[in-house]
Amino acid sequence: MKVYAQEPLFTDLDKEFLRGMGYEIRQDNAADFITDASFVYAPFLDWQILLPKFLKERDPLLFIGNEVLGEYDQYKGSVR
Repeated sequence: MKVYAQEPLFTDLDKEFLRGMGYEIRQDNAADFITDASFVYAPFLDWQILLPKFLKERDPLLFIGNEVLGEYDQYKGSVR
């Protein structure tokens, strides 16, 4: 199983720890790896970034994150 982590605020210690656990640290484009067999864990990612950049035209098997609140009509049809 391939495991990717992306977070702009990772410290060097964070990266060292995650690499030691087998994670590949991504500086960008982690969304390119999301498939219908993916588990996406993004508890603090704002939905205004999450929907158009990470989940647009993607349907991960499991998503854990915050609630999608507010006006999101513009994104309907881009996620399933």
